[in-house]
Amino acid sequence: MGSKNQYISGTEKIAKIGLDAEIKFDTVCIKETGKWIGHCKSLGIIVEGDSLDAVHGSAKESLSLLFYDLITDGELESFLHEFGWSLTEPVPDAVDKPDHIQVPWTLSARETYENFEGISA
Repeated sequence: MGSKNQYISGTEKIAKIGLDAEIKFDTVCIKETGKWIGHCKSLGIIVEGDSLDAVHGSAKESLSLLFYDLITDGELESFLHEFGWSLTEPVPDAVDKPDHIQVPWTLSARETYENFEGISA
C-alpha cells in the first residue's frame, strides 16, 4: 500500500504534499472590471479570473505545477529551505501528473483593493 499522504481518486493516485508552510492567496474583486485577482505574496504568484471560483482554480493549478516541477527536478527540499519551510511527510514516490498534487494553502477574499500588495488600481 502507498504512503499515508497518497490516496486513490477514481483510478489515479493523488499525492498530498505535507508542508510546514503558510501558502496564502489574498484575493480581491476589482470593481471597475469585475475581475478577481489573487496574490500569493510568499511565492510571488498572481492569478486572475472572472470569479472567485476561477481564481481558486487558477491558484490551485499554479501551485500544482510549481510543486510538480520542483519534485520532478529534485529541487523541492532546497526550495522549501529557502523559505524556511519543511516537509511534514515524505513526498510520495509516484507523482506522474501536476494535477495529481495537492499542497496545503488558503485563500482569503476582500471587497476592496486598498493596501492590497501587488495590485494597482
